[in-house]
Amino acid sequence: MSEPRILSICPAPAGLLAVYRFSDQDQEHREPVVAFGVVEDKSGGINIRYAAALVVDAECGSLEVADDAASFLRLEWAQATRNCQCSPT
Repeated sequence: MSEPRILSICPAPAGLLAVYRFSDQDQEHREPVVAFGVVEDKSGGINIRYAAALVVDAECGSLEVADDAASFLRLEWAQATRNCQCSPT
């Protein structure tokens, strides 16, 4: 398979997390999903487009497809606490 290419993005809702398993332990690690993207993958001469959750790669700061990692388990919704100081409308 070729390297996926992100065609477009939109912000993800607050509280959406990608859950990964640590490779040498039975523990889980969570990373915030920052965006959703339309991703194109050219595999075997066929263009495949799909929607994907995107996370920030901590090492280089680029956007990565969350479920491309072998340790990816699931997406999880964690309701964000309301610490907003905005005026109610």
